[in-house]
Amino acid sequence: MAGPPPLSVVMPARNVEQWAQQAVRSILRQTFSDFELIILDDASEDGTRALLRRLAAEDARIRLFEKDARLGPVGSSNFVVEQARAPIVARMDADDVAAPERLARQMAALAERPDAVLVGVLAETIDDSGRRVRPASYAPLLHPTEMAPFPHTSIMFGKAAFERIGGYRAGAAKWEDVDLFLRMAEAGAVLVVPEPLMAVRQTGKSTRFADGQRDLHEAIGKMYDCLAAYRRGEDYAPLLTRDRRGGRLDPRVFLSGGSSSLWAGRRPGVLGPMLRTGRLRVRPRDAALLAWATAAEISPRALRLAMRNLLALRNRRARRRLGAAAIIEWRPQPAARRTASHKEVAD
Repeated sequence: MAGPPPLSVVMPARNVEQWAQQAVRSILRQTFSDFELIILDDASEDGTRALLRRLAAEDARIRLFEKDARLGPVGSSNFVVEQARAPIVARMDADDVAAPERLARQMAALAERPDAVLVGVLAETIDDSGRRVRPASYAPLLHPTEMAPFPHTSIMFGKAAFERIGGYRAGAAKWEDVDLFLRMAEAGAVLVVPEPLMAVRQTGKSTRFADGQRDLHEAIGKMYDCLAAYRRGEDYAPLLTRDRRGGRLDPRVFLSGGSSSLWAGRRPGVLGPMLRTGRLRVRPRDAALLAWATAAEISPRALRLAMRNLLALRNRRARRRLGAAAIIEWRPQPAARRTASHKEVAD
């Protein structure tokens, strides 16, 4: 009897009937083919479940699970990883598209760096029709911050490290990926393959928006509070259980929430909420955020064009500096925290 495969690809799915077939087929057609594909239908209300059943009947590598009561983004993400039989797990969202060599390149990166616990790839942005609306961004590879330069849908990681840090945390709902990446970076090296091997679809229908825009803004506000503590070298876990509803929000919250709508071809509509509930101060950063929200309100199309042109300029500069690097390590931690965490791993 054959043992478990070396790789499990996990895919939570909810209400993605329009895009799931393309996402699944982009995985089934990978050049690296020795994997199982674990899909969870998280109480879909459209035709997603029937579509996934048809796809599962076509390929024995697919293991389909179905839930009639919704688990949500955190619960569904933990569930699919729990079902993985392989020591290495790759994430895939059910409305995105993977380049054929994505899995092969990531497996090779992990084989080259035994100290690595996670590897991501860069991604382009597409709209609901599959049209490319934003190229991948290379500049964050040169100036690492707490925000990873790769999307959640692109990651591959060691299951043992994932379990060791406790997986996705409910207190970080709607930014559970950011929280996971930071904790994985303390467990070992986090790598980036600096090529756009994923296409991330922006539709304005993300599960992050399922509970309403205000709830999303509150969650992202908590994220920025936690990241501020992280930069100070503090453990932000106590903040995850704190109820911060009703207070003024970091104005970056509105940019974070509005960007998805902007690249989906819609007007973000964040200027009013930013003026009413944003924690605005007289400083250049907040002025720039207000300018972005105003431009998005007046002409989203013109703003998208300006941002694409600026991104193209930054990409040309960044790619010259990056040269032919095949793998880059992302190091988000403050120096003191990084030194301590690496010592703990070594011990």
